[in-house]
Amino acid sequence: MDNMDCNCGGLKLVYNIFVCVVIFVSFVNDIPQNQQVHHYSWTLFEENESAIATYWINPCGNIGTKIESGIRRRDPNLPKLRDSLPNFINRLQDDQMHAIDTSDIGDWFKHNATYTFLHQLDPTTNRVDLQKRHEEVQIYVGAFQHLVFTQKKYDILHNEGNEVTIEIQLLFILAKNLLCEIETTIERTGHSIKTVFTREGMDKLLTFRNNNSINKFSGEVDELDNKFAKVRFHEYVRNLQQLLNRAGKRNFRI
Repeated sequence: MDNMDCNCGGLKLVYNIFVCVVIFVSFVNDIPQNQQVHHYSWTLFEENESAIATYWINPCGNIGTKIESGIRRRDPNLPKLRDSLPNFINRLQDDQMHAIDTSDIGDWFKHNATYTFLHQLDPTTNRVDLQKRHEEVQIYVGAFQHLVFTQKKYDILHNEGNEVTIEIQLLFILAKNLLCEIETTIERTGHSIKTVFTREGMDKLLTFRNNNSINKFSGEVDELDNKFAKVRFHEYVRNLQQLLNRAGKRNFRI
């Protein structure tokens, strides 16, 4: 009987993983991307890679790619970045993105201060400041990388896979691709990226309740970490869209 229970548990894990992969593939086929500028990577990072990876560095996956001087311009091509945001918002509202229940987030408002490291953008500001936006989205990428690592470790420990894991992975991909869009926009002005966080620097920035290290697992998953990261990223993308829509009507500084 013990062997049968073990086999059933193993089959359940394999089935859950298969379902998650199917959901993942169907999702990424529709994720916004600009094939003419950069290439996105959809690889689910391996367990051993997550201990050393810094996915917020070179999010576009370019290898020695440079913007030709002839197409550098003072205009940072904000319309292209702005026009990509509705696609990101649509993906965030996809039917496959409801495993992390945030309907009760108001009940946990007393914990809001814990997550201020996940920046909330003021859409009424009079400056786009792409360099600052780049810094902020780097932190979202690092945050989701941490949450994916934690969730996958938990799944392995408990011999299960679930839709929460795949949703966090998809949030990670969307954050990484948004960072790629911002980075490409900056580079097309002829400017270099001012701030790129080191792995040690990212560890210091993340102040999740569960633990702060990007590659250390406490043995548990904190649902509030998932909830607040999801809600704050949703709000960030929506506010960025509002800011860029306003910038299209005025001569904003970047």
